[in-house]
Amino acid sequence: MAPLDRCGIVPLLRLFDVFDREKAAAFGITIPNPNQVVIMFHCGSRGFGHQIATDYLQTFLRVMTSKYGISVHDRELASAPFRSPEGEAYFSAMKCAVNMGFANQMIKGQKLLSDMEQRGIYVRTASYGGLAEEAGFAYKNIDEVATATELAGLSKRVVKLVPIGNIKG
Repeated sequence: MAPLDRCGIVPLLRLFDVFDREKAAAFGITIPNPNQVVIMFHCGSRGFGHQIATDYLQTFLRVMTSKYGISVHDRELASAPFRSPEGEAYFSAMKCAVNMGFANQMIKGQKLLSDMEQRGIYVRTASYGGLAEEAGFAYKNIDEVATATELAGLSKRVVKLVPIGNIKG
């Protein structure tokens, strides 16, 4: 089975707005080019990170009150101090998820580009981070999330892309 066949639904997007021209260019998004189509894909690290969080939740529940005197009203908020053995182990495990995500994204991107070229679809990209396998509208309102994370200092908006269609593999 070719990589394109394993992608599920791949959204096709178009450039809607640019917040940072320099960073957009670094991602291979050219301006102005109203006909440019962008394809995005996710790397699987979110699922891996969720599993790590689920596993460590149990660890934190065992030690947070008896060892660290931490109490919470919701068990989903279980935690341990960052500089504790449990906190450091959790942070290391999450760094593994991030590293797996970067590596997986590169591999999937290269395979997807190769498969597309074999089918006569040619792609010019500055990085493999611009290809995707999730349909739009699957999550929270993206404008609200992007604005909130930017205001919190967690991220910076670069461009806004809007869906124009999907490829189903």
